[in-house]
Amino acid sequence: MKEVFNDWVFHYCPYSKKWRAATRENQKEIFNNVDSKKVIKSTKIDTLIHLIDLTNGDISKMNKMAK
Repeated sequence: MKEVFNDWVFHYCPYSKKWRAATRENQKEIFNNVDSKKVIKSTKIDTLIHLIDLTNGDISKMNKMAK
């Protein structure tokens, strides 16, 4: 695995059946503000891993891709 993943926290929510991820700096957003632009979401953890890998962990690039 790449070092970029060391800075990310992943969480699975059984109620929404979605994976969420945020950087360690923004990990509280996973629980306190799931609609934050600092949190990425998917039903598959592989999608989140692919996005982080593809953008080298740049959340602003991920948000641009989502538009």
